[in-house]
Amino acid sequence: MTSLQKKGFVLVVLLQLSVLGMMVFEQKYTRRTGTTILLECIPVDPRSLFSGDYVVLNYKLNNPSTSRDWYALNKGQHSFHQQQIIYVALQKSKENEFWEPIEIAPSLEALNYPVILSGEIEDLERELIRFEGIQNYFVPQFKGLDIERFRGVISVEIAVTASGKGAIKRLFLDGNEVQFDEE
Repeated sequence: MTSLQKKGFVLVVLLQLSVLGMMVFEQKYTRRTGTTILLECIPVDPRSLFSGDYVVLNYKLNNPSTSRDWYALNKGQHSFHQQQIIYVALQKSKENEFWEPIEIAPSLEALNYPVILSGEIEDLERELIRFEGIQNYFVPQFKGLDIERFRGVISVEIAVTASGKGAIKRLFLDGNEVQFDEE
């Protein structure tokens, strides 16, 4: 291997490490500085060969029309398309501690609310939205199935930045924080 090839290899490795470092930093920054909200969810338990066990979290928020009519949330102003980035304004419910959608729009600037979460339209016909950063919760091996089988209220505390990015802070089962023993 020539000196130039060695330098190129080192540069590629450093670039990959810096990208991974930025991903970790972004999640930590979001958790530390974002507005904290609580969402009710419905988990599913897949397994990943590379990542271990995790729980896929489906929120009522993934399908905003379950709580309010899509047209009403949109205020009849915007048309949407598949895989489009969408912004969902949230406010704390008057009935409970969970946050709920109050308006959706194709841009952050179109909404004037303190808490706005960005997502992507996954299925326009079924009005499904996917939210990056808050859909998967990694757990110790063989613990995901326990959470999936839980029949009480499952909720997640997330932090949301001003730009609409979200990050999971804590998971709750019937209001009790899920904590895993170090094995």
